Amino acid sequence: MKHIFILNPTAASGKTQKIKNILEKYCIDNNLDYEIIETQYSKHASEIANQYGINDDVTLYSIGGDGTAFEILNGVNDKVSVSIIPAGTGNDFFRMISDDNSDILQTIIECIHGRNVYVDYGIANKTRFLNSTTLGLDARINTLACEIFKKSFMPKKFLYGIASSIGVLAPKPFNMTLTIDDKIIKQKSLLVGVMNGKFYGNGVNPIQDVSIQDGYFDIIVIDNIPVFKLLTLLPKYLSGNTKTIKEIHIYRGKKIKIETEIEVDAQSDGENFKTKSITFDIMKDSLNLRVPMSSKLK
Repeated sequence: MKHIFILNPTAASGKTQKIKNILEKYCIDNNLDYEIIETQYSKHASEIANQYGINDDVTLYSIGGDGTAFEILNGVNDKVSVSIIPAGTGNDFFRMISDDNSDILQTIIECIHGRNVYVDYGIANKTRFLNSTTLGLDARINTLACEIFKKSFMPKKFLYGIASSIGVLAPKPFNMTLTIDDKIIKQKSLLVGVMNGKFYGNGVNPIQDVSIQDGYFDIIVIDNIPVFKLLTLLPKYLSGNTKTIKEIHIYRGKKIKIETEIEVDAQSDGENFKTKSITFDIMKDSLNLRVPMSSKLK
């Protein structure tokens, strides 16, 4: 097997660059067939991943954050092995693989000598995603933060704080029709999240009982509620304490469609866009994932 390390040099403020030489030395010392390829521009990781097929006998290592993994997922060919290395800021998908992301190099070594499992991913209007696609409040906050970031040199955590304050204090509810398999729901909402993984947005965990190996989406819907009530519910939403809140609804399904009266902010694994109609399909056991032997996945 050849090990293709796709490394994002800008992930987590350049943290990946610090391990490049150490990784190269490990591969040489252990006589591994390997190549380290650094991404140079947006969607470059997709282009690199797309070069390899099942007959090439490779594993593609995503060394970066959720954005790098998102790009590789959207370029990888059927059945090619992929390994997600937690070298970004949020590392939300890796949280579904293992609880230990403290040592990047050690994680790479454990994956090199690990095992392969098959997991689900989602498709939203032909775009694949690992963690979630959401519409409404949180996507608007992400969009605002990115817009502010273009004009400011402030640290990202402060920018998200500013964007969150704007979004929460001036939410934009939307009328929607949500179709879950054969069930149709019409209502005004602040947020709709279609979850494949359990986490997004650097550890936001709105639903506790989520699996990436069950062939289902978990869907969370927040009603249109007053700002004062929203402020009290947000901490519970962030931590997954949502089951007993009457203004928050949780569903499960395989085929999802969301239609809105107006164009709303949306995001897939942190990638922003706007939409009035989006269709989801769950791709059960469709990603060949290389994980450490100790991974909690089966």
